[in-house]
Amino acid sequence: MGKYSNKNKKRKDNRNGGNRHNSNRHNSNKNDSRDNRNGPPRVKEMRSDRMVAYYTYQNVFGHGTKVSKEEDRKSFLEASCRPLNASFRITKLATPEFKEQFTARMQEILGSDGQITITYDTPSGKAVRKLKPPQPIPFIENGWMLDVDRSTIRKNKGLKSFFEFLMVASDSGLITRQETVSMVPPVALSIEPHHLVLDTCAAPGSKTCQILENVSLGSGWVMANDVNVSRAHMLVHQCKRINSPSLVVVTHAGQEMPMPKTFRNDGEGNEGWADRVLCDVPCTGDGTMRKNAGIFRKWSVNQQNNIHKIQLDIALRGVRQCKVGGLVVYSTCSMSPMENEAVVAQIIRETGYAVEVEECRELSEKGFSCRGGMTTWKVMDDRDATRRHFGEVIEDKPRFKKGGWDHQERQVKAGDDDGGESRPAKKAKVEGQEGDKEDPCGETKAAEEAKREPKNGKMSEDGTYIIPVYDDSPEKWSSESMIADCNKEGLWEFKTHSDVPSHLTASIPKGLFPPTPAEASRMGLEKCMRIMPQDMDTGGFFVTESSGGGGQKDSKQHNPNQEIIPLSPALTSSLVDFYGLSGAPLSCFFARTHTAKGIMYLHPSVLSHLASDDRGQYKLVHSGVQVFEKNSKNLSLVPYRIHQDGVRYAAPYMNKRKIQLSNRDYCTLVRAGIERKENQLRTCMLEEATRKELQGVRSRMEGEMRWDPRDVLEEEWFGRDRTKDKEGKGKGEEEEKEEKGKEEDEEDTKA
Repeated sequence: MGKYSNKNKKRKDNRNGGNRHNSNRHNSNKNDSRDNRNGPPRVKEMRSDRMVAYYTYQNVFGHGTKVSKEEDRKSFLEASCRPLNASFRITKLATPEFKEQFTARMQEILGSDGQITITYDTPSGKAVRKLKPPQPIPFIENGWMLDVDRSTIRKNKGLKSFFEFLMVASDSGLITRQETVSMVPPVALSIEPHHLVLDTCAAPGSKTCQILENVSLGSGWVMANDVNVSRAHMLVHQCKRINSPSLVVVTHAGQEMPMPKTFRNDGEGNEGWADRVLCDVPCTGDGTMRKNAGIFRKWSVNQQNNIHKIQLDIALRGVRQCKVGGLVVYSTCSMSPMENEAVVAQIIRETGYAVEVEECRELSEKGFSCRGGMTTWKVMDDRDATRRHFGEVIEDKPRFKKGGWDHQERQVKAGDDDGGESRPAKKAKVEGQEGDKEDPCGETKAAEEAKREPKNGKMSEDGTYIIPVYDDSPEKWSSESMIADCNKEGLWEFKTHSDVPSHLTASIPKGLFPPTPAEASRMGLEKCMRIMPQDMDTGGFFVTESSGGGGQKDSKQHNPNQEIIPLSPALTSSLVDFYGLSGAPLSCFFARTHTAKGIMYLHPSVLSHLASDDRGQYKLVHSGVQVFEKNSKNLSLVPYRIHQDGVRYAAPYMNKRKIQLSNRDYCTLVRAGIERKENQLRTCMLEEATRKELQGVRSRMEGEMRWDPRDVLEEEWFGRDRTKDKEGKGKGEEEEKEEKGKEEDEEDTKA
């Protein structure tokens, strides 16, 4: 067996295009976001001439807005350079009292406008900026946007207390730190508490949590899926803050999501099981450029064309899982029509117009600002095979042969002869000739150049990044000029699918091309929602809400990772007797393994759906909430103890082994446990009702011969009184003083 390779693992995990928006985002250049260790901080230049040329020719700028395309492109470039402001939302499971207290505390820490300032580095030195107060997001319930990015909150000393405050609230599950545009798709789903929801590409889980908050208030539930097992477990960790029995996590390729036989087409058009389906599909993610500078460097149309087929297959599978008349939301964090409108148009075609694009009124009525979808676009490509097809000369890359690298002879233009020198040698020679020369003021030439306005852009007001500048003259916006700019960047257009050569038809399918005018008028693509960074100071995003149903061939899936095993009658009886479980839904308690180390509680409708999977197609990663946990035989008289995660699902049915504590006593006990002061805790610190409950527990344990009179806890909790301790302590101190005084008198006498 060969040696295990991480490279092969990556290839395996990404065989379906990955399962998140930008599979390359974690490989971005770290130098884009850190300071230069040997000099002044780097000035960030967010620039991709190829991206700008492509979207300019696609008529993305100026589309769906009253602003001119020149001004719209300038606004886009400025917004793309700015760091993305952090945002969060208070969960729906939080009480109204908490929401009021949280808002008051947040405003107390951050204060009014200008009360908090942050310091950051610029090439010319330190700079200070005043923060604006947090602003509510009008179209997101209990959503807030801050005037600072996440990195600054984490690193800036002036915001340390606010960062700690956010972390505590986030760890408790009362708030979720989430990008603003990421909150939009769950809102567009219009989820009600009784809905059954499928999240086809769920990791890392912020949208899943947002969905789960809605269905946990009623009889609904969520099935969250991710193709990558490690990401699926990350999703479980994210959702555990809510601890809901209405969640099932599975791991499948989104385009191969199992369909239980019970819910397949019955011949009368009835198909699917989910009321709502979210297809937040993997994409190239160029809408995330504000938090991922590597997007500019790695951007390519080739990636968009390649991932189109994967996105289409996932969406079609999601449409089939949805009930007829249900709602499907398709979303990406890409701005490309290849990944957005082209996918939606092909869904409508392949389902025979059984799917219709709907207008999301819930968002539009709450101040949500977006642009309509595009009805026409250009199909372009920038891979080497396409560029060669159009006659572009591409320099061959060096190839490795035995004995070293085979460097191909490169053409040298007239007047550019390097004399056979290598590029590093030539560069060193030039630097030697044009070295840093000190000026009369003592500054080097390099430092003087750093202060000047960049030739290809303008410096931002805070001096931390460069805003690219492009020629906005009328002739540069002509079709001929825009095509020339695209060709210069290696982008070439196919007018129709018949123009695509046979060796490229697999990567440039017919579905990429725009609909005819007759098709476009019937599809309603203008109802799609395009979110540009400059519209609401967010990231780029695309959301489409559609209703209806479609079809797709089945594929076999087997070997689930987890099982749902019913409890034995003996085990169920022992739990009922010991804890006095009266009226508990015992049929919803199950074990994951035959050893039954943990006993889970799962929502009844979830169990019913999983029971319909008679072929065992679902690969379960997580299901239910743990209610009981197996104890060690040496530490407890009962085989199972109550688990903290599921205590709220067992406590209402318990008639035994339960003590009622006031909030004051509960806080006292918790504080003592945290501060490790158990020996200092006395019963007189607790309320009388709690003391009686504890005395009752002691009596029962003595009756069952489970209480050891020699235990120190007997004295610490029940046998002594604080007042007597104080009196005894006082008498002891007086006796010590008397003895010490006598000893001093004796020493004086001897002297």
